Amino acid sequence: MTKSREPSVHQSWAHLRFSVVGHLLAAPPGKGELRAALEKLAAREWRHPATGEPTRFGVSTIERWYYQAIKERCDPVGVLRRKVRKDAGQQVAMAAPVRQALLAQYAAHKGWTVQLHFDNLVALRATSSEPVATSVDERITCALAAAGRPVPLAELRAACRVRTATLCDRLAALTAQGRLTKVNAGYCFASG
Repeated sequence: MTKSREPSVHQSWAHLRFSVVGHLLAAPPGKGELRAALEKLAAREWRHPATGEPTRFGVSTIERWYYQAIKERCDPVGVLRRKVRKDAGQQVAMAAPVRQALLAQYAAHKGWTVQLHFDNLVALRATSSEPVATSVDERITCALAAAGRPVPLAELRAACRVRTATLCDRLAALTAQGRLTKVNAGYCFASG
C-alpha cells in the first residue's frame, strides 16, 4: 500500500498563490487591463489551504504575487512559497557571551527552571569583571570604542542589536549633545 504524500502548508500556500495568478501568466491581460484583472481576482473567494474556509486577497497582494511569479522563469510556484527568515532560530536580543553562558549552564543543569537559570546569569554578570552595556547609548559607545574608527550605520546596528529607528534616534541625540559626530565613513566620537 502506498501512502499519499500531502504537501506541506508552505507548499499548499505556494500552490494557492499560483492558482490565483496562474491564468494571468498563461494569458497576460492586454495593455491597461491588468488592474481590472487584479480587482476581479481580489473580489473572488478562494479556499484557504489550511482551514478550507473561503478567503479573499487584496489587489496589492495579488499584484505582488503576480510580479514575483512573472520574474521567475524556472519555478514560479517555488518563488511564491513562504521564505524562511534569515535570522530564524537566532536570538538577536541576547548578546553572544550571555547566550554562550546560558547554553553552557543549560547543558550542565537541564533540570533547572527558567527562573533559576536567570538568577544564575544575573549572579554571573555581577561577578564578571567585564562591564555589560545595557542602554542603547552605552552599546553605541562600546561599539565605537571597540572599533576605534568611524563605524557605518549598518555595522553599528548589528553591534548594538537594536532597530534602525531606535539607533537613528539615539545617534541624532548623541550628535546633538556633541558626544558623537557623523563623517562620510560613519559615526565616531566627537573630538575635543
